[in-house]
Amino acid sequence: MKIYTYIFILLLFISCSVKKDVRMVDINSVQLEHRTFDEFCIDSSKILYPTDIHSFNNHILLIEPMTSPTISFWSLDSLKYEFSSGYKGGGPNELINPRGDYFASSDSSFYLLDSNVEREIMVKDSSILILLNKPIIIPDAINQLVHLENGSYIMSGLTTGEGKEHLLYKDGEYTDFGEYITDGYLDGTELAIFNYKFTAGLQEKEVILDFYQYRNLIRQYNIYGELLQEICLGGIEDKGNVFDKINDGSIQPYRGKVFATNDKVYSLYYEHITNTQLYNEGNKIIPELQIWSWEGDLLRRICFNRPFRKFTVINNKLYALSVDEPYSFYVYEITK
Repeated sequence: MKIYTYIFILLLFISCSVKKDVRMVDINSVQLEHRTFDEFCIDSSKILYPTDIHSFNNHILLIEPMTSPTISFWSLDSLKYEFSSGYKGGGPNELINPRGDYFASSDSSFYLLDSNVEREIMVKDSSILILLNKPIIIPDAINQLVHLENGSYIMSGLTTGEGKEHLLYKDGEYTDFGEYITDGYLDGTELAIFNYKFTAGLQEKEVILDFYQYRNLIRQYNIYGELLQEICLGGIEDKGNVFDKINDGSIQPYRGKVFATNDKVYSLYYEHITNTQLYNEGNKIIPELQIWSWEGDLLRRICFNRPFRKFTVINNKLYALSVDEPYSFYVYEITK
């Protein structure tokens, strides 16, 4: 028994690469739940290859940048198809290349990133109406964009690895914040790639949470760029990730998509899965859904009966979609 206790304690510390100022959260302090989705068939004639799923008012939205129209709307109550809109083009109420990885909303409108333009959109008469176009001008790609209350934005740093790991942007100007982890050898684009993270943030929140893809690390910043805390999971095996493993696909991601609500942050967590497996066999891989508080506490761990990579949460219900085989909506009531 002493030997097993020693091994367990050792794993806690190895998996975290512990520093004194890193808060360790033991994954085994929260029991893993096994739950079953409710399934609702999708009219597959209405979609081709959705890249993401979102929710707004009484609608589920599926984003399909490769098709025209680019957005299909589904009833939140019945999950039946309603209409499609967002045709491609340069005319009024048309889109160029809407991205599925950014979505924000207010009571009456929602926001999409279309190339480098944030578009504020409302739904009217079974169609979209673009209310406002706001270009976001940086000398690089826009990643992990967070729309803040004061008209500012937080996003990932430059893909060249120059500067710091986040940009704070407003009205065409930006500053950077957050120190990259170099591991003593990373430089340039390697810094940005190996430190890629999924960022959770909301307009009304004063903090963001970064869930690192290839590191056992969560960072909490305030919206002014101050690092508030660093968190890692204890009780998990170290994946031995190094940059060279990205090139051959053997690197093992810790995290997938994150989604933020007013009271919780949802994060997909992977174990014993390589990038190659995730991209080639994504429709077979079942992630663990972790639910975190905004303070950085692990609240729940859930393993479902179906594989999924994209999801949204509204009214305490999770709506998921297997993007590779989008034939069903998967639904689970979080309060269960």
